[in-house]
Amino acid sequence: MPTPDTFKERIKRSSFTPYIIVILLTMILSWFLFRTSGPDIVITEKHDLIVEKMQAMGKLELLKMTVKDVMSYNMEIPGPDVGYLMVISGEITGCIDLTKIDKSAVRQEDSIVHIKLPEPEICHAQIDLHKTKLYELNNIPLLSDLAVDKKMLTEKMYQKAESYLQNDSLRNIAINESRKNAGTILKPVLETICNKKVVLEFGGKMVKP
Repeated sequence: MPTPDTFKERIKRSSFTPYIIVILLTMILSWFLFRTSGPDIVITEKHDLIVEKMQAMGKLELLKMTVKDVMSYNMEIPGPDVGYLMVISGEITGCIDLTKIDKSAVRQEDSIVHIKLPEPEICHAQIDLHKTKLYELNNIPLLSDLAVDKKMLTEKMYQKAESYLQNDSLRNIAINESRKNAGTILKPVLETICNKKVVLEFGGKMVKP
């Protein structure tokens, strides 16, 4: 039979048991709560994916312009002047080089992505030799045949026709139209990639869709 002192000690130990259980449960519950909630996760958006996908497109054609014009030439030779008429037909292609874009060209907000694009350029300008014709206006074929080297003349005329496609007037038209077409051709593609509204800029000027 236990002594009175031993009995009292057991009563004391049993009286502390609920407190110990409560403390243990509190510690376990706190551990689970801390584990499930954890610290706040900060997500930083990067532009790398957007830039990489644009660069993968390479040079993107924004315009294909067919040019037709008539040029007349007059060649002074001994005797009557010899006149020539050239009907020029060619094609100019305007494009934009997306490989020139880097991360600094992309600025992202909550629901809008601003992308600064390189200026459009003429990536192709060529005379259509099958549709470009040279006609002699004078009705004196014997004189002109004797006085003019037809092969040399034809080569010079084609050189003039090619330089005509490179003149500033046609170049400006092609670049301006390419800039406009970026809003209708490139903007929907980029919005699909970004899954956000895209605002395009060329040298700080916004491109309207």
